[in-house]
Amino acid sequence: MTESVRKHVDYQSLVPAPKRPHMVLSDAPKRLIVVGDVHGCLEELQQLLVESNYNKNEGDEVLLVGDLVNKGPLSAETVRFARENNFHCIRGNHDDFALCHALQLVEKSTHPGLQYIEKLTQEDIDWMVELPYSISVPSWRTIFVHAGIVPTEGLTAQTAGNLVTMRNVVEEDVDGSTTVRGTSKIDEGVAWVSRWDGRLVNAKDIVGSDNDEFASDWHVIFGHDARRGLQQTPYATGLDTGCSYGKQLTAVILPEKQLVQVQAKAEYSPVGDKD
Repeated sequence: MTESVRKHVDYQSLVPAPKRPHMVLSDAPKRLIVVGDVHGCLEELQQLLVESNYNKNEGDEVLLVGDLVNKGPLSAETVRFARENNFHCIRGNHDDFALCHALQLVEKSTHPGLQYIEKLTQEDIDWMVELPYSISVPSWRTIFVHAGIVPTEGLTAQTAGNLVTMRNVVEEDVDGSTTVRGTSKIDEGVAWVSRWDGRLVNAKDIVGSDNDEFASDWHVIFGHDARRGLQQTPYATGLDTGCSYGKQLTAVILPEKQLVQVQAKAEYSPVGDKD
């Protein structure tokens, strides 16, 4: 839907970084419903919460792994719904794209898929700007990001571009040493989850302790990679199952790790549209 207006622009470098790029939840929620890329599919999100028996009054919390907007029919409404219900949310690449236009950091577009930006209030925009790149729950040894992390780097050392756009890692020999870099290109390198073994470099940045016992068994939950669909490895779970493409919207409920899915009500965007 937005391929022509997104081409060759590094939106992550244009949008202001959040004041707190890496959020840590020191107290684990009683029950956390973690939802994949919504992309403006508000009705499906609401249905998914019903299917997940979401009960705010019982202490349930919701976390969206990014890409609240674009492709689906109700982008502005999805942002407002998440904000007004105090959901935890991570900033995705499509959220950066929306912010670039809302903050007038790029030339104004007349693309019909961007009409929702006019519906965003200043409160919506301010809220989106402060969405973090990661949220961690140390007591669960769980990290939430939109796209992925480079396994050889600590969480706070990751670039915003990798956290928001990467799908793969590329291993290269530089002067006899192996270096690893992230890439958004699915045909370059290998899926980053295939190299993630649960060991978090500089875990002390998150847990505040140098104890080696905190360095292992970290599980990463992410979205972004609809082409691969639901991904499940021992130390990672990918939740983007292409709702905007007419497929499913997926959640995992923690701590029990229960998967819940609802079917999209329609195909809102053609498969292969710009990710």
